[in-house]
Parts: sequence; C-alpha cells; structure tokens
Amino acid sequence: MFNMQNAHVDDLDLRSIRFLATLLETVSITRTGEVFGLSQPASSRAVERLRRAIGDPLIVRGSRGYVLTQRAEALKPYVAAAQGGIDAVFAPDVFDPSTAVRSFRIGSTDYGAITVLSTLCHSLTASAPGVSLEIAPWAGDTLKRLEDGYLDAALYPEAPLPQDFHFKTLFSDTYVIVLDPAHAPANKLTLDEALQRRRVVVLYPDGQRLLPDDLLGKLGAPGFLIAMRTPYFTTATWGIRDTDMVVALPRRVAEKLIETSPITLFAMPVSFPGFEYRLIWHARTHRDPGHRWLRSLMIRE
Repeated sequence: MFNMQNAHVDDLDLRSIRFLATLLETVSITRTGEVFGLSQPASSRAVERLRRAIGDPLIVRGSRGYVLTQRAEALKPYVAAAQGGIDAVFAPDVFDPSTAVRSFRIGSTDYGAITVLSTLCHSLTASAPGVSLEIAPWAGDTLKRLEDGYLDAALYPEAPLPQDFHFKTLFSDTYVIVLDPAHAPANKLTLDEALQRRRVVVLYPDGQRLLPDDLLGKLGAPGFLIAMRTPYFTTATWGIRDTDMVVALPRRVAEKLIETSPITLFAMPVSFPGFEYRLIWHARTHRDPGHRWLRSLMIRE
C-alpha cells in the first residue's frame, strides 16, 4: 500500500543522497551548498526537500550553532551505506586477473578440451592463480545454458547460432590417419590400405545424439570393419595400440595426443574438407571484463 508519509521521496534523486551525506558531515546548509556549487536559496530548498521526505528537520539550532537531530544521527550509517551502494553501481567494471577469485564454466566437446582448454589452464596458472575452470560436456541444451548464465562460454565447430550469440573463429583444422607405430607402413599410407584395415570411429555430439565422424566410411571403407565407436579421442588412440587398426582424427588433437600416446600420424590419403573451430558466447556476457579477458586468452592461442 502506498505510504503517504513517503510521498516526497519521489522529489529526490541520486544527488540528494550525496547532499544528505555532506549535510550530516558538515551540519551546515551553507557549507553543504558550497560543496555542490549551490546558492544559499538553492541549498535551503534542497534541505527542505530532504526534511519533507524524511519527516525530520535534520539540523536544528543549538547554543553553539546548528546540531544534528537524534533522527539525523541515527541516519548516518544508513546514508553511508546508501552512498557506498550508489558508488558501487556506477563504478567502472574492472577485472584484475592477478587478484580475481572466480570460476568460469565452459561447455566443450572432447576436441575443445584437448586443443584449447588444456593450454588455457596453463595460462591461468601463470597469470590468474585465483581463477579456475569448470568444463561441462557439450549437450543439446548448451546454447540455452549460455543464455541462462549457467555457462560462460562454449567451444564447438562452425554451426548456425541463434540471435544474440557471438562467436570468434579460433582456427581451422584438418584430418590425419593415426596408427600404432609397430603396424605403420614404412612410407605413406595408401587409400586402399586405409580402407581395408579395421578402424575406430570417433563420435561427436549433435543435439541430444552422438553421430559417427566416420571419414574413412565416407571414402568407401565397409561398415563391418569398424572395431569400436567412442566419443573420446584418448580411448580411440589407446584402442588401436598394439593392433594394425587405424583411426581418423583431427590433426590438432593427434598432435596433442602424440605427446602421451604411442601413435604415428599419416596424412589423409585423399584431400578431405577441414573445419573451423569457434569460441561461442551470449550477448549477456559480451561486455563483462572478466569474460572479455578470458576470451582474449583463448583467441590468441
């Protein structure tokens, strides 16, 4: 219900809080007016508006000049808190990675975790010790979770995006054939040899489904030669270990995994289209300094 006692609050503005804070400090209408560059009549009108809104004279004459009323004394901590809140609302939004304590949530496939986020983790350790990452698997609702604020950013290949989403292409990638070194040909891997070997197929998320990224199948390799389907690149490389099987992987992933897995890389026996990989975020975080800093780390990698 509307309170008639507070009807005069609508006559005030943000400057009125600053004026009141100064008045409570100086206990002088004249000195407060001077601080704000107001004439004596304008200062008196400003004080009168405050008196009507608060329902108290605020300052009254004493034996040695003006003094604060009991109500005005009681208002001091509230006015200070209000002033601090106003300053915080309108203060420049800044982010200092060296002192920030914050967790960023990023939606990603296995590919993004290996090619982008592993390097990003190293950068955070060096420049932002209080910042951490939480990696969520890419799913059918990833874009919605970006819009709702549950996720801060996402990594995914080129794909149509709804309105109010932004993206930056991080890099392009191609494919290679990966084999166990003991079962790799001495020279290049021919197309016929690649198509006739048993193979591992990597799955990728598409909405609520996992679809096979069966490059060799698209080139004519029969389906009965598929030995395993997996959504994990590390499982694929360990699956071919000590066998003559092959697996087609994105080059950037294979070059990362060669550091920890006993594998040999061969160029695709025929030209195959590559793909672009993107960093995606929603308009709600587009201007946030922390998000902009995080995106800058991934974009420069």
